[in-house]
Amino acid sequence: MSDKDARHTPGPWKAVEAAYNPPGWLWVQNGPGALLADVHQNVNIPLAARNANARLMAAAPDLLEACKAVLEVHPLPHGMNERRGVMAMVEAAVAQATGND
Repeated sequence: MSDKDARHTPGPWKAVEAAYNPPGWLWVQNGPGALLADVHQNVNIPLAARNANARLMAAAPDLLEACKAVLEVHPLPHGMNERRGVMAMVEAAVAQATGND
């Protein structure tokens, strides 16, 4: 899938602090002031976990591309159960990320 075919906002995404937010709060942006995700609405989740969520979300476009590259480079060989399980996980993650699950 090329960037022009992507259904999500193109990367790169970054987990950054914004000047207008409390210090230490990370937000997911795809450019200066271009907010993609606010992970701080649920204050019942510790700040460190909310920031970890922001970093994971920011990595999503790169993780998707890495998974797609793995599927292209390593086609599933027959008779390798462990590898088949890992590839199934990668395929499921790509399907979920692209809305094909």
